[in-house]
Amino acid sequence: MPDDMPEKFTAKFKLLPPDLQLTLWKLALDASVSDVRLIYQHGAFKTYLAYNYGGNLEAALPVALPIGQLDVTAGVNPGNGDVSAGLAFRGFDFKTTANFTKGSFNFKLGYAAKLLPFPAELTSTFNSAGSGLVHIWKDDFSNNLSAIARGVSAVKQIDKYGSSDYKFGADITLSHTNEVPLLIMLRFGMTF
Repeated sequence: MPDDMPEKFTAKFKLLPPDLQLTLWKLALDASVSDVRLIYQHGAFKTYLAYNYGGNLEAALPVALPIGQLDVTAGVNPGNGDVSAGLAFRGFDFKTTANFTKGSFNFKLGYAAKLLPFPAELTSTFNSAGSGLVHIWKDDFSNNLSAIARGVSAVKQIDKYGSSDYKFGADITLSHTNEVPLLIMLRFGMTF
């Protein structure tokens, strides 16, 4: 599950008098500047539904295996038609996105600490977020909101960088678009 999910919460819905209370379920609503989540927890089991502002709808489900926990995510962006899926298990993190109408896809496999984007990617993300903030009410609201949310996510990623139990990380990305038929990136990183 994502690191920013609340560890413990209790929400009690009281339908009966105080001496006959009944807890039906445990739910939490978590809203931030980049997304809103409805989280369900029962004992150690925790799952969520999320909406990333200007972006995708996402669901997560932990699967308990005898050798550890597998976290599965799936999402869809109704605005641009992107579908996404992810798996996380024991330091490995697999993510994929595809847009069938545009004929594009992206596969990413990472291990250990999550690496920061390249400086050029961060510059582009922050420039788009700044432009989206300035023009949020003038132009396409959804695209501007999505650009701002990507900027906020990048700031969160920078803030969390180095807090992982792992002091190194690696990932490989394969992607295809009409402009670039095949792009392969291999990255390594370490923190001291």
